[in-house]
Amino acid sequence: MLIPNTLFRMGGAAVMLTSKEAERPRAKYELEHLVRVHLGADDVAYECVFQREDDRGVVGVELNRDLVKVAGRALERNLTKMGPLVLPLAEQLKFAGSLVARALLPKSMRPAPYVPDFKRAFDHFCLHAGGRGVIEGLSKQLGLPFDKSAPSYNSLFWYGNTSSASLWYALGYVEAAQGVRRNDVVWQVGFGSGFKCNSAVWRALRDVKDTRHAAWRHIQDESNLAAVPSYLANGGFSQGPKAPVCSGPFVFDREEERAAAALAEVETSAGGGKGGAAGGKGAARAPSARASARVVASASPRALARRAR
Repeated sequence: MLIPNTLFRMGGAAVMLTSKEAERPRAKYELEHLVRVHLGADDVAYECVFQREDDRGVVGVELNRDLVKVAGRALERNLTKMGPLVLPLAEQLKFAGSLVARALLPKSMRPAPYVPDFKRAFDHFCLHAGGRGVIEGLSKQLGLPFDKSAPSYNSLFWYGNTSSASLWYALGYVEAAQGVRRNDVVWQVGFGSGFKCNSAVWRALRDVKDTRHAAWRHIQDESNLAAVPSYLANGGFSQGPKAPVCSGPFVFDREEERAAAALAEVETSAGGGKGGAAGGKGAARAPSARASARVVASASPRALARRAR
């Protein structure tokens, strides 16, 4: 259980939600859609991330080799449900045409699945920072340039894998480093044991540029802001022992760097470049557009601490 127990960092985030219309002038965002996919009825999906004892009686989280495949299936279902809610009509028609063609044509003639251009629906992306492979896999599948995946890369670089809390670290980075304009749309997508893939879509009610964010105050230093691009250019998170010395609030020490290097080897051997893990909550249908819940304040990242399961 050594590898799974060193995979997750302690971290947390808190947000304040309200349905009071009187609080709208103070609110930052409005929750437009919530899409939840739960594959727990499938034993393979249910057991791919599972807490159990090892042969020495040590309790830990087991991640098996089905994880990558299960995560991809959960994401595909989530995007299929999300698409009609957020995509322009042209993208919806292309996606529907792809589904029909794949259903009707012989296997040898089926086209590759069409991945809609979600950049036409969302302005900011907060991807589950469950590891380098997770972010790279999601970014590649969605066709995202670096600036769109930078919030998640920075969350992983500075704070490690904080599971579902990483989505709020990423949003904090967007607010502090990139800025959010009124009516911008933010997409958060996370994975969790069960197996789950959940998405939240937020619309900004006002401009947000918060350089006072406790988690991201250090990136006002240009050298810290440039740390992640240079790190990736030199081999990325697979070179833990060669990581630069960072001046951020949470920095990998040498023990964690060695663990990160070992994890990278496991991710590579298990095909970790195409999947993800950890986080998320239950299953329910998506709310109607313009749902009443709003974020009033996004988190101080150390407000809550929980162990990722």
